[in-house]
Amino acid sequence: MSKCDEISVLPNIPPLYFLENVSSGSSCIVGEKDIQKNTFQLLPSELEVLTVTSYMDWGDLAKLSTVHKSWSRLIEDSASKCHPEGKWELALALLNGTHGLLRHPTRAVCYLETLSKEMRHVPAMVGLARCHLTGCGFATKNTDAGVKWLSEAAIAGDPSNCQASLNSAHELACIYERGQYDIEIDVNLAAKWFLYAAERGLPESMAEYALCCELGCGVAQDDGDALGWYVRAAEAGHSDSNFSVGEHFEAAKGVPQSDTDACMWYYRGAMAGDRDSVQALKRLEDIARIVLPPQWGRVLDV
Repeated sequence: MSKCDEISVLPNIPPLYFLENVSSGSSCIVGEKDIQKNTFQLLPSELEVLTVTSYMDWGDLAKLSTVHKSWSRLIEDSASKCHPEGKWELALALLNGTHGLLRHPTRAVCYLETLSKEMRHVPAMVGLARCHLTGCGFATKNTDAGVKWLSEAAIAGDPSNCQASLNSAHELACIYERGQYDIEIDVNLAAKWFLYAAERGLPESMAEYALCCELGCGVAQDDGDALGWYVRAAEAGHSDSNFSVGEHFEAAKGVPQSDTDACMWYYRGAMAGDRDSVQALKRLEDIARIVLPPQWGRVLDV
């Protein structure tokens, strides 16, 4: 089990919450004689909380908060005490209307801002960035703030949030590459952020930066650099890059021409499910039958 798997994202109610809040209430549900009674009077207060948090998520607490007026802030009080991952789950539930909660982007943004500013929680930074970019939870869109939070998420990663940070860098690069959210296209910034994530091991960014090198988009055109990054991406598990490496060998782009090597890379791509690689092998059928073992050819039906 990983460290993240051990983290509970259930609400975290303070241990004496029900005892203190019911005792301080001015009235109760049952009647005058029961004013000072704890609703869960048969259980120790700590066990009450343990029982509730073991079975309830945020939607259940929302329902419970309507039982007694002194519990009306049950969700807010629980969120203030819970692990950041629990608060993150609450923010997502409010953004998407899940876990029994109604959709409430404005409240979600409040939690995202707390997580981002005070706890440097990378997924929350990304969520806050997207809210700014789309205007979700805000009166208007704020692309500058959105880009700022994506940038901070990209460089804020620790080992537990490394993947989220690299994904943020890749997302930011795609925004600049495609001009999303009415942001002006900037191929230089796109290449910069693709390289940032590529150098730190993100296969998708390796492939995108390779394409930048191949086309001279945001960087100097260089078939050799492009091939090097395509190879790294393919070896890191980016299946489409196998086809790109094969193309470079077949067309002698940055490497001596070799249909044999091209077939080997096309085969790797085909076995990973890339249809372009399958078609390339069929196009080079005569060579493929020579350089690939017979059983490989049957698998590919070439």
